[in-house]
Amino acid sequence: MKRFFKICLIFLLGLLIMIGVNGCMLENKAQLAEITKEKALKYLNENYDDNFKPVSFSARNWARNYESIYFLSEKFENRGVEVRFFENGEISDNYFKLYMENDAIKYFADMVNKYDSNAIVKVIFSSEMFPSSLKKGMNFSTYISSGQAELSLYFIFNEDIPKSEKYSITSDVALNKIFGSCWFLQSDNIDNLRSQTVDEIFSDESNIVHRTQIYYIDKNYSICE
Repeated sequence: MKRFFKICLIFLLGLLIMIGVNGCMLENKAQLAEITKEKALKYLNENYDDNFKPVSFSARNWARNYESIYFLSEKFENRGVEVRFFENGEISDNYFKLYMENDAIKYFADMVNKYDSNAIVKVIFSSEMFPSSLKKGMNFSTYISSGQAELSLYFIFNEDIPKSEKYSITSDVALNKIFGSCWFLQSDNIDNLRSQTVDEIFSDESNIVHRTQIYYIDKNYSICE
């Protein structure tokens, strides 16, 4: 009987210790989240003219060497922004994907206008975060001239264009020191796609979109299918 009580006592003590440790861990995580939020807001406000609403926090763990905090952008209709704090003190963000998007779309729309003035252009910035070697807040034209712009470009036409023209467009992209991919799509209901994101275009079953060609551009700006 005494042995039974000893085992129960040890079990209860272990349980209490675990509860205490977990409580401390939760408290420490909450404190870290608050500190990181304040640091991130200071960083964002110093670099960008926008208002940001904090949404969530992810602590550093075995799989990643950074803390991450997410915000919603007031200027860009509550689209998400991520800020990362690395162990080495480096700070990175992906806000460039929001403020460069319209300029990027216009840039590539001008590129395809000579082939089809009604074509739709969608741009996805493939880099998770803005390159640390570049100056924050730069405009899109400066970004692509750096040679570090990795993009997925979607050109959507009402009627398919010749393969030679698709290759010519891709060559123009590569000549501007951009790597990534160029997707050429055709759709009969093109006007319905103008306000949709790429994910929405492909996930909406009412959209009939045909993939007619994909070209890939490597980091040496060479083109392959």
